[in-house]
Amino acid sequence: MNRVIEMKTNRNIQSHCVCPGRLTVLLALVLCLLCAACPAAAAFEPVHTTVTEIDQFGDILFDLEKLDLAFGDSVDISFSGGAELKAVPYYPGFFGPMGSDILTVLVYSDTVAVARVMGNSALALGVRPGETATITLEQKGRYLEEYKAYDIADATADRLTRADAGEAGGSLPASDFEENKAA
Repeated sequence: MNRVIEMKTNRNIQSHCVCPGRLTVLLALVLCLLCAACPAAAAFEPVHTTVTEIDQFGDILFDLEKLDLAFGDSVDISFSGGAELKAVPYYPGFFGPMGSDILTVLVYSDTVAVARVMGNSALALGVRPGETATITLEQKGRYLEEYKAYDIADATADRLTRADAGEAGGSLPASDFEENKAA
C-alpha cells in the first residue's frame, strides 16, 4: 500500500512542477525573442570592401560612403595582404591617443577610411591600393564613453556647420575664405 501512495504523490508533484530543463528552455526562448526585437542587437553583417587609395596622410580609403554602425562602436579589420586591426573605434573624426588607428568617415570626401592619429596607417600596416578588406563589428558601443568624453558629436556638427558657411576651420578651399580675397 505504501508503494501506491508514493507513485501517486510523485506523479502529482511532476505534473504541477516545472522542471529545471523546461524552465531553462523557456527562458532561453523568451530572451531570444527579446533580443531579436531589439534594434541595438541587430546583427552587423561583415562588410567586404576594396582599398581605393592611400591619401597623402597615409589614410586607407575604402570604396564605402557609410557603414551601418554607430559612432563609438568597435570593429575588427582584416586586409588581404595579411594586416589586421583589432578593436578599432569608429569615430566621425581624428580623435584618440597619438598613434592609434581609427575607422572614420572623412569629412572632405565622405569616404570611410582607416586613419592613424598623427601617423601613417598605410605605411605602418603595409597596406596598398587594390587590397580587399573585411570590416566586422567587434563590440557595439565599446568606445561610447570615449566618444562622449572627446565631445566628438558637438565638434563634428560645429565643423560641418562652419564648412557649410564657408568659415575657417571648415573643409572649403582657403581661396573661398573672405580674408584671402583681394580687396
